[in-house]
Amino acid sequence: MISLDTLRADALSAQTTPHLARLAAASVRFSSALTEVAFTLPAHMTMLTGSAPDVHGVSSREDRLGLGQPTLAEMLGRAGYATAAVVSSDWLSKGFGFGRGFDSYQEIDLGSSFALRVRRRALATLDRLTATGQPPFLFVHFYDAHSDTEQGGNRRPYWAPPEESAELPATCLKGACAPEGRCATGYLLWANHHPDEVSTRDRECLLSSYLAGVRALDSGVGELLAG
Repeated sequence: MISLDTLRADALSAQTTPHLARLAAASVRFSSALTEVAFTLPAHMTMLTGSAPDVHGVSSREDRLGLGQPTLAEMLGRAGYATAAVVSSDWLSKGFGFGRGFDSYQEIDLGSSFALRVRRRALATLDRLTATGQPPFLFVHFYDAHSDTEQGGNRRPYWAPPEESAELPATCLKGACAPEGRCATGYLLWANHHPDEVSTRDRECLLSSYLAGVRALDSGVGELLAG
């Protein structure tokens, strides 16, 4: 089970995401799929429990999954599966209840959770799962298409490795900040509420930077699938 956090459907194309396009062409594809809520924490808890947020009750930092709510990993474990997860966002921390039922639940630090590193960890984990002789269930979470955090004075709204961001204009690589000085994710939140104040150039930079991150995400997923 692969989760691609904050990946917009309209960013998918044979040119931008060739690996995902090939996977879609060979798969059953749902073209009209809706999330319960556009927020990483409750949306993923819904995926891993099959329950709506008002049932599983995990929608904020203070919430924890109740013991009476079964998870997919618990059900598969009881059915004889070896289970593991590799996640790359603190919104999927074990503390919320995500780790229940997993034999191994690895949380990669957000500052190093780029797609290729997630892919390497996932493949190594899959090797260990298959070595058990049990049917394996692996949950992998990629975060690269998400906005950058403002840690360490970062000003860039989205991150991508050098090979994907090399063609971006220098102005895009410098990042963007709101009038009150909030940058990266803070700038995106401001821009969402003040769309008329975002210049055409900034819009183009945002889109180009986001698509660079999407391409990096697609490369990581492609290498995972190949492995």
